[in-house]
This record gives sequence, structure tokens and C-alpha cells, in this order.
Amino acid sequence: MRDNYLFPQKYRIYGWVIVCVAIISTIAYSISWRCFHWMPVVKMPVIYNGFETQGFFTTALCTPIYIIMALLVIGLLLVGFSREKVEDEFVAFVRMRSMVWAAKVSAVVFILTDLLLFGIPFPYGACSIFIFFLFLFVIKFRIALFRFNKGGSQ
Repeated sequence: MRDNYLFPQKYRIYGWVIVCVAIISTIAYSISWRCFHWMPVVKMPVIYNGFETQGFFTTALCTPIYIIMALLVIGLLLVGFSREKVEDEFVAFVRMRSMVWAAKVSAVVFILTDLLLFGIPFPYGACSIFIFFLFLFVIKFRIALFRFNKGGSQ
């Protein structure tokens, strides 16, 4: 059976490179945001930008953290949804089981943060939960495949 939703296997390497660059950039940005002063601040078209009334499509300044978050999502998608060397029914089952587990944990974390944390913008938190979901999925899937390849039980 052919899974059309998976990327080719070589994309996983590109995904890991993008994830590493995004994580290093996030750490560097959180330590000293001044090291990103060379990056241009670009005006981007957005549908909604707070309380500004410039028409339906307004412009917002795009800072490096939004670019870093987009790179992190792209990299995690490439890592999580790249084909394995041997893509059989068991790997598809482990992938599905890991995704369901990550969705359940992310839903609980999302509900807890929605009920217990106030003051953070909702879209920023929702994007963080999505990145958290992708991290959980990749980690759970890789650990399950590692255990299977080493002969351990799940």
C-alpha cells in the first residue's frame, strides 16, 4: 500500500537541519535579540492586526521569531512525515499510534494552559501548542522505532 502523505526519505535530513537551525536561532534570540539586528524587519500583509483600521488587509512588522517558528514547524513536519527505509504496516501503525498519543497529550496541555494561564495572546499559545504536538510526535515515534529495532518491547 502506498502512503501518499509521506515525504521522501531524504527530506528527513533537511528537516533535522532546519530544526537544529531553528532551535539554535531560538536560543540565540532569547539570549540576545540584538544579534538579529541585521535581519530586515519586513511589513507583511495580515487580515487582522489589533485595533488598527487601515482596511481589510493591514500590514504588520514581521520579526525574526515568527520566521524561526515557521522554520521549526516546517522542519518538524519534514522529520515527522518522511518515509522510513522500510515503510511497512508496523511503521504505519507506530506512526499512527504516536500521533494519537501526541494529540491526546497536546489536548490536555492546551486545556490546562487555556484554563490556567492568562495574559499571553491566544494565537501565540496555540502555535506553541502545535509545535509542542509536533515535538511530542517526533520524539514518541523515534523512540518507538528505536525500541523496535533494538528488540525491546513497547
